[in-house]
Amino acid sequence: TTPLVGLSNVPTNIDVYNWYQDCYLVNYLTGAQNLVRKVLNIASDNRMTQTADLLNYDSTDNQNGYTCYNDAALANYFNKSHADVMKAFHIDQAWIDSKAFWQDCNNDLYFSYIVKYNDTTPVFFDIISTLQTISAQQNPPIKNFRILIYNGDVDTVCNFLGDAVLMDQIANQKSFDAGERIRWWFRNQIAGYHQPYSLKLQSDNVLNLDVLTVKGSGHFVPNDRPGPSMKMITNFLWNTGNYSNIKGTGSYSNLNIDERPQPNDLTPATTGPTGNAGSTTGTIPKMITLVIVVFYFAVFKH
Repeated sequence: TTPLVGLSNVPTNIDVYNWYQDCYLVNYLTGAQNLVRKVLNIASDNRMTQTADLLNYDSTDNQNGYTCYNDAALANYFNKSHADVMKAFHIDQAWIDSKAFWQDCNNDLYFSYIVKYNDTTPVFFDIISTLQTISAQQNPPIKNFRILIYNGDVDTVCNFLGDAVLMDQIANQKSFDAGERIRWWFRNQIAGYHQPYSLKLQSDNVLNLDVLTVKGSGHFVPNDRPGPSMKMITNFLWNTGNYSNIKGTGSYSNLNIDERPQPNDLTPATTGPTGNAGSTTGTIPKMITLVIVVFYFAVFKH
């Protein structure tokens, strides 16, 4: 599909992978900034808090203002002079020894890459033809073939409009029956839209094609909309055909979808090199913290 970003005037501070997400492309924290942040963190009464409890699960920005995917800070983190980070990620020792620089995208390769396949229609045609052949040959036939296509509706790169048009064209060319485009729901709010298609294969065997949008989500749907994502993929695996459903069917009839956020319990604070919430919080008075913050802004911001 054609990225929508190429057809519109996108402000420089907008994340093309998530239209609602501001892009704060700043460098990693300086030494002075890092010091102030650490002092504020130590002095906080609430620093030993289950961060999952702080997420606003009903907000478009479910992480309460986290910055856009911060390329500069990310690159700095993965390219630390010491190899602790790379070793933690099990990076090959030969790469670590090479002192090569990690980056999230190889722009030289990206801008010189020649796209050979601009249309995935033949891929879907091949899948459908294969399923029709398998369905005719198997005795008894394999049933309940299904395909799920989903997009975050504010992702302008892999956008829902392009996928919707493509899948509708494929469905028409392969004589699918098109159902009504309907809303699907999560916690009594619209989670997106569902366009169902179905193709009869053999006798009562049907191929179901579901095209969904996930409302308010960008490119990384499970990250932006974890609850709706869980509900969507669960209903797809259960083959309910109803993405608003919360009750299992058939062999899953004893299962239900619990839409309530359920963060893990906070690990209790322990004494050690980092201390604990009770002993550390009281060691730095709030007035000292205020003085440090005022000093920082007076010196480093002017």
